Amino acid sequence: MVSKLSVVMPVYNRKEFINQAIDSYLKQSMSDFEMILVDDFSEDNTYSILESYANKDNRIKIYRLDRNSGVAKARHIGNQKANGEIIVIADSDDIAYPNRLEIINNAFKDKPDTDVFYSNMDILNTETGEVKPRFFQPYNKELLYYINFIPNPSASYKKVQYFKVNGYRPEQKIGEDYDLWLQFADADCKFNYSQESTVQATMHPGSIRVQKQAEHRHFINMVRQRHNCPTPEIDKVKQLANEDTFKFFSQPQKIELWF
Repeated sequence: MVSKLSVVMPVYNRKEFINQAIDSYLKQSMSDFEMILVDDFSEDNTYSILESYANKDNRIKIYRLDRNSGVAKARHIGNQKANGEIIVIADSDDIAYPNRLEIINNAFKDKPDTDVFYSNMDILNTETGEVKPRFFQPYNKELLYYINFIPNPSASYKKVQYFKVNGYRPEQKIGEDYDLWLQFADADCKFNYSQESTVQATMHPGSIRVQKQAEHRHFINMVRQRHNCPTPEIDKVKQLANEDTFKFFSQPQKIELWF
């Protein structure tokens, strides 16, 4: 029986986090899914950990790239291997709450025209142990061309729509998610959002979320040029965004990155 949901998780040198990430899906309230783990040529013992899970649970499929190729290519390979109708994005250092897959399944079931679904999430700071909610907002196509307010760790989308667009681009080392959202927006795909938090994302020194600003900004600009985005304007974001989104993107660090 083909699973409707395919959890696709790229993995690279994640021996410290991978167990809790995988376990969070094995403890889901919904059991009918498959999990595609793509090892991006890890240099530690991550792949042997993945093998141990695959040997114990036939819902788990593992693949190993023959060279380190980056998260965009790993996600794309995972999508190619997936059998489900819905691709569930999963990161190897995040924890899914027990009802995440059930919420996703219901979202696509209740609104069949949905192409992309995302929700709020929480962020764990591993240095302080503090967990903070991160609020997002309902879809606004015009706003998306100014800022990326769609959270990758809590997003999912129809596989058929992914293969109608260009998909993840290997050269996009950071921001591959923003590029994909804009591809979907360009194609007038239907986005839906839930206020419920479905994932605890992890902030730690090795996370993409703490990459150098200059490098991150470079890749954002690549995406903007590719999609002919308008000149960034904080005043325009204030006009289009809800209060939580504007508050987040008007922080000095975010102003430097996005404007």
